Amino acid sequence: MTREVLEEYYNRIKEFDVVFNDLVPNNGADFASIFIGQEQNGELYAKGLIWEVDDVGILYLTEITKTQALAHFTFWDRRIRGRLDLIREMIRHCFERYGFERIETRVALYAKPILPVVEKIGFIKEGRLRHTSPYKGKWFDTNIYSILKGELDATEIHISRTA
Repeated sequence: MTREVLEEYYNRIKEFDVVFNDLVPNNGADFASIFIGQEQNGELYAKGLIWEVDDVGILYLTEITKTQALAHFTFWDRRIRGRLDLIREMIRHCFERYGFERIETRVALYAKPILPVVEKIGFIKEGRLRHTSPYKGKWFDTNIYSILKGELDATEIHISRTA
């Protein structure tokens, strides 16, 4: 991934003010620093991954370790309806390709409409971090969700039986 590609993604994602908060400045350099690091010898290295989803949005992973990552989803048309299976497939790919045991996502409560969607995908609420997301001069709590390897299939079975 090049800085130019990251700049293109940033130019699209910056339209979504809920992606950024008072701790994550809305600028291209800070967005790029989520995905690219620089060693002391000047070498660049990847810190995150991005997948473009059929030109309708992106899934990106940050805070990657050997066993887990933090997932973020953005759809350019702001619609998530009808895309839950697409998100599940991308999460499944991450588990299979990278061997993660756990994928986490976080939702600041200034973005409350996202909460039921995250749960429909199959993420389980683990808790709440208090006053962690400053947004437009106010402090908001953040809910933490995760999904473990193997839980994705169980979620799909549960949803199809209740649908």
